[in-house]
Amino acid sequence: MARRPARQPLATSFAALGAALVILALIFGTSERRGAAEPETKQETSVKYEINASGQTYNPEGSVDPNMDPDLIRVEATNGRVGYVESALMHHPPGLSVPVTEGEVEAYMSHPLVMDGWSLPVYEADGVTQVGEFHITGYRNSLKQRDLVAPK
Repeated sequence: MARRPARQPLATSFAALGAALVILALIFGTSERRGAAEPETKQETSVKYEINASGQTYNPEGSVDPNMDPDLIRVEATNGRVGYVESALMHHPPGLSVPVTEGEVEAYMSHPLVMDGWSLPVYEADGVTQVGEFHITGYRNSLKQRDLVAPK
């Protein structure tokens, strides 16, 4: 005859349940502690950006705050001059929409701008006077560089 496992006392079961609830509360927090009704406060930026006449932020020293990109990022143009490019254009080729579906991602990744890269105008701090161009390396060049690395 098979032996039935002994039942745990009810107090032990409640203690285990209580401990699990405490752990969950610590992991996920409560809505009061997380400030669900309160607006989020932005962290103070450690880098003080300057503002040009057009209202664009930039840093002449070139450093950026990891929590907040300036409007203009300091770069060296292909002609060797130092200037600024629009930060929003550095991460995404101009004129292409951000892909959402799997088919759009495939089309995006095979687009010549994504594969070969694109150039951006480099401006003085005023964001208007062009002083050169900055080239963003495309995916194809990244693949070539990756292939040059010998496997271990």
